[in-house]
Amino acid sequence: MKTRSDRPTLYATQVWSWIESGILEIKALKDTPIFHLTSGHTVRQKWLHKTQRGNITSESGTTYLRKGIFLVPIWKVVPDWQIKYYHDNNLPLAKQGIVFRGKTYQRLCYMQVDDIDHVLRQTIHTIEGYLAVSPLLAENYPDLMEKLYRQNQIIAHIGNRQIGAEGLAITICIRLKSISRSVKSISANAPAFSANASKSDKDTVALVFRRYANELAGMTFRPIFRQIGYASRSLTLAADHIQNDRLPRAQRCIASALKNLSDSIES
Repeated sequence: MKTRSDRPTLYATQVWSWIESGILEIKALKDTPIFHLTSGHTVRQKWLHKTQRGNITSESGTTYLRKGIFLVPIWKVVPDWQIKYYHDNNLPLAKQGIVFRGKTYQRLCYMQVDDIDHVLRQTIHTIEGYLAVSPLLAENYPDLMEKLYRQNQIIAHIGNRQIGAEGLAITICIRLKSISRSVKSISANAPAFSANASKSDKDTVALVFRRYANELAGMTFRPIFRQIGYASRSLTLAADHIQNDRLPRAQRCIASALKNLSDSIES
């Protein structure tokens, strides 16, 4: 996805501090250091800037990270002038998320990725990199790392990150198909849709639809979360209409929910 040209790639140390302080709400993808944002938030980035005259200044700016995106780890080469600046000012490189890898100093950063498909298409080779970053993680945020993904699992799972993303996509697709089949069956066969339905029959169907709506509302994965959100709202409205004896309106809402579920499954 496109990011602002006047902002550097997100630094891992800053991302971790935002998570640790509660600014970012994330889920770790299959115990890997790939993060999925469960809510959008504005963050303040800080970075060094070298002017044409050679002066080095500290810059900052706000960046909005959207709900549903993924943050995928990547190594970026650090220019020599930054390394010299940190050394001259007695700033430990590890605290800046920088390690010496091969022949260059590199900083662990996070790319913003729109959806699972793009995560799968990333060609970042990270397995050997996490061997180098282990002491960096331990020095900076051991408590955070222990909560999100135990360090003894990182190396094993990062090699399987594509499998993890594929598994997540498949799991979501299976669950959406299950919900869709259930909603179709209920709308076609449940006593709540008959002329002499009891209040108990209506309340039962409404409860099931509300549970499905809540479950769908929690699926924030791009690029399907908009359709899922529409389906969630349609099921909530259908439940309201059923409990208020507005069955034709309920059926229209159910049809809308099923269409959006179908679109999500095919995405």
